[in-house]
Amino acid sequence: MDKKQLSTSRFNPRRKRKVVDFFLQMQLAVEILLLSVVLFCFVIFILSVPPVATMFSDFPLEIHHDVLVQLVELNVPKWPIYIFAVFMWVFVTILFSHRIAGPYYRFLTFLQRYRKRDFRQSLSLRKHDFFHGLVPLINDVVANTKVDLQAISGDLDTVLVLLEKGDAKSIQESKALLKSVHDRIDQYQLDEQG
Repeated sequence: MDKKQLSTSRFNPRRKRKVVDFFLQMQLAVEILLLSVVLFCFVIFILSVPPVATMFSDFPLEIHHDVLVQLVELNVPKWPIYIFAVFMWVFVTILFSHRIAGPYYRFLTFLQRYRKRDFRQSLSLRKHDFFHGLVPLINDVVANTKVDLQAISGDLDTVLVLLEKGDAKSIQESKALLKSVHDRIDQYQLDEQG
C-alpha cells in the first residue's frame, strides 16, 4: 500500500483521535429530540383540548374532534413513513449536535494546552463546525501573548548578560530593558475589578 492509500483507508491512525465529546453530543441530541416531542405534544394540545381548539374558530368542538379523528385515521396506514421520518430526525439531530460538540471539545483541549503553557498549536475547527468566528479571536489572543512572552524572555536574557558585565553602562541598559518588560506586563489587566 502506498502513502495515499494508507491515509485514506478506514484504519487511518490519525482519525482515531477523539474530536467530539460523545456525552455532550448525546446530551444535545436528546435535548433537541425532547424539545421536538414537547412541540408535538403542544400541537396535539392545541388541536384537541376544548377551550384551545375552539378559541379562534366559529366551528363547534364536535367538528374539530371529528376532523382530528379523520386526520388520524387517514394517516395511520402511513406509519412506516413516520418511523422513517423519526429516524431521519434523530440522524439530523445527531449531525447537528456533532457540529456543536466538536468545537466544544476542540476549545476544551485547546484551553487545557494553553493552561499548561503550551503555545505551539493554534486552534482550528472542521469546515462545517459552528463557532468559526471565535477561532481568529482566540488565535490572535494566543499569538499576542506568545509575542509578549518571547519579547520578555529576550529582554530578560539580555539583562542577565548585561548584569554579568557589571559596568555602569550595562546597568543602565538593564534598567531600560527591565522598564520595557514592566511596561509590557502593565498592558495586561491583572487586577480583578469589583
